[in-house]
Amino acid sequence: IFFLLTSSIVFSQTAEEYAAAGNYKYGIEDYRGAIADYSKAIEINPNYALAYNNRGNAKETLGDYRGAIADYSKAIGINPNDADAYYNRGNAKKELEDYGGAIADYSKAIEINPNYAKAYNNRGGVKLILGQIDSGCLDLSKAGELGYFDAYDAIKEYCN
Repeated sequence: IFFLLTSSIVFSQTAEEYAAAGNYKYGIEDYRGAIADYSKAIEINPNYALAYNNRGNAKETLGDYRGAIADYSKAIGINPNDADAYYNRGNAKKELEDYGGAIADYSKAIEINPNYAKAYNNRGGVKLILGQIDSGCLDLSKAGELGYFDAYDAIKEYCN
């Protein structure tokens, strides 16, 4: 008679490994799977600002703007100098038509990173929605100067 002794091997994944898996799934448009992986990363490391930010991106892609805002806000709470989290939260607020909140977040992203071309572009677009034509067009112009050349299409359409 043979007795086979087995031991179960448990592989422990780090928060970074779950986040990397989430990034992969996000890249192949498996947003639900990405959220699950980012959530696991956050469970392991509740202070993982980038995992909150990336989970917010996946939620936003799925149309969960309020959930995305909560995640971006958590990322900002952990790392208040994260220009991307402010920019992303501004995008989600814009989708909910919280234009004042969106402008405030884009402005904070620009304060942190004065060369954040997309933040200038999006703030300019929101200002145009609000009828702040001169200020919005100046933001679009700054975005173009910083290399976000799509801003010039909006300038041709709305700023002449």
